[in-house]
Amino acid sequence: MDRVQKMRIDQVKRYGDILMEELLVQQEKAKAEFKKELSGTLGQIKEKLMALLAENEQVTDIERLERDEFIIDVARKEKVENEGEKECDEIRKEAEKTVLRLQLLRERVKQSTWDKMEVQQKAVKSIQSDTIIFNYPIRIRTAAEKRRLNQIISARRIELKEKIMRYESKLKEGLDQEEFSKFIEDYIMNRARGKPEFLDDESIQEAAKEFAIKDAEKKAKRDKMEANLNI
Repeated sequence: MDRVQKMRIDQVKRYGDILMEELLVQQEKAKAEFKKELSGTLGQIKEKLMALLAENEQVTDIERLERDEFIIDVARKEKVENEGEKECDEIRKEAEKTVLRLQLLRERVKQSTWDKMEVQQKAVKSIQSDTIIFNYPIRIRTAAEKRRLNQIISARRIELKEKIMRYESKLKEGLDQEEFSKFIEDYIMNRARGKPEFLDDESIQEAAKEFAIKDAEKKAKRDKMEANLNI
């Protein structure tokens, strides 16, 4: 009874817990000793192997052994090599997928940009300065755009040709109908007496809006017809 000491309630441990702590301490100690002994054994093996390798380098070519001949655990060596080959194959396949994905993306970007240009944009940089000069890139026109452009060019040529003919014939741009006709003929469309009167700014703007609306409607109908033809 003299050895019994008074303790706080949080310091009291069960007998089973005390035995478990002692067991864990003994196991940790045994592991440390085993690890130390194993390290010592591996150190001795390493020293012997290094000595054999050094001796192998000093012998003649006929007596010299290959590095792989010093391996004792051949099965372990083959397993490591197979795992390495498998990992390399996975990395190679993943790299091939990445390359193919980037090539596909490159082709799509090239088709949507570079291949759609009749004249690709290029630049020339000066050697003596930072001046850069670009050319004029030209996009490939569609069949509808080419047809419309040709119509505009033809209309403009006709307009210029008629203007030159009027200039050579010394004709006026605006005619007074009373100069060549004193009667009002009903069969002449848009017949009006006197010189043509020019519209004011507001009338021009209204007329421009009407023409813009009509042109937009015509363009929508034409695009719809072309879309149906493409389908």
